[in-house]
Amino acid sequence: MFAKNLVANRGEIAIRVMRAPAANSASKPSPPTSEADKNAQHVQFADEAAFIGNAAPKESF
Repeated sequence: MFAKNLVANRGEIAIRVMRAPAANSASKPSPPTSEADKNAQHVQFADEAAFIGNAAPKESF
């Protein structure tokens, strides 16, 4: 079983994806995030985020 699931979406869709496995799995959803996204709703909703750098999202994703 995986310990983490990388959620490669942003915003509302990311929150929906993170809610779905939470009820059925022991793994934690983890969205990739840059410095620009650190206060975004989908990052705040997650238990843990995968920090990928300081660049703007279009440069770091």
